Amino acid sequence: MNDSFGKSGNHADDQEDAATIVDRYLGNLGPRRNDGKLAPIPTGFPKLDKCLGGLFPGELTVLAARPGVGKTSLALEIALSAARAGSDVAFFSLEWSAKRVGLTLLSQSSLIPFESLRQCVSGAGETAVDAAGLDIAIAELEGLGMRIYDTPGVSLPEIEATMNVHAGHPGGTLCIATTFN
Repeated sequence: MNDSFGKSGNHADDQEDAATIVDRYLGNLGPRRNDGKLAPIPTGFPKLDKCLGGLFPGELTVLAARPGVGKTSLALEIALSAARAGSDVAFFSLEWSAKRVGLTLLSQSSLIPFESLRQCVSGAGETAVDAAGLDIAIAELEGLGMRIYDTPGVSLPEIEATMNVHAGHPGGTLCIATTFN
């Protein structure tokens, strides 16, 4: 009789010590520990952090809503907050260009309205922007551990391979991917 239990079909061979499993999957989180507890990666939204308990490496959190309600902007706010907290952030956008993502991050970091930045960059209109605030925001973004990937059609295995390269960052690694709809 073959009961196909586990990998080998032999119950004795498929067991592992709980401490071994914990060490394999959680052992690399040492720097993220805070007084013996895992320190979550903050979203930047205290009420959301309270509901979710924060974000943790290895977890999949899905943000879903109707088209055009700001999912990508919210995801960028979360990415910015995580990067400010010392996490390594990889942001994959399958819908926005790197330019759009960069301008949105710059707007969020500088508190300069997105439309003002877009007009300033495109040369359309006479939009005045706070140059000093812009310089501070640019310097902040340059110092964060954040990478933007705008590879249309990127597959989940390609995202996973990219994330494996960045795994083990002392502040935790956060992957955010946005797509259409």
